[in-house]
Amino acid sequence: NPLPGNISTGYRVERIKQDNLQLHHQIQTKAEELSDLERNIEKLQLDLTEKQNTVEQLNINLTASDSRYSECETIIASLKEEIERSGRDKEELEIRLQDMDVKKAIDLQDTQREHSEQVAMLNNKIAALKQELKHRH
Repeated sequence: NPLPGNISTGYRVERIKQDNLQLHHQIQTKAEELSDLERNIEKLQLDLTEKQNTVEQLNINLTASDSRYSECETIIASLKEEIERSGRDKEELEIRLQDMDVKKAIDLQDTQREHSEQVAMLNNKIAALKQELKHRH
């Protein structure tokens, strides 16, 4: 005859076995979840590495762009200086041309005055010669 304590012990053993199975099942489920999480972490790490590489490339491109922008600013500044210089050169040339035009006008007036004086002298000589001719005849 089994003792009542034995039934209770057998029941406890069975209960412990069932609890162990349930715990084993929970452990397997948690292990699968952990495995899924580890795979997700690996994917996220790959994504992160990829994004870091992209950011690095963007920084390199940005640095190159900054450099090109700076070069362009330098070129623009030197072109502005050149434009200002050529503007000043043009103004100087215009002033020189005006001076030359003034000098030409003065030279022309001088030449015309000289010619007028020479013509007047020649006219006087002709008149004197005509007078002389009149007196001879």
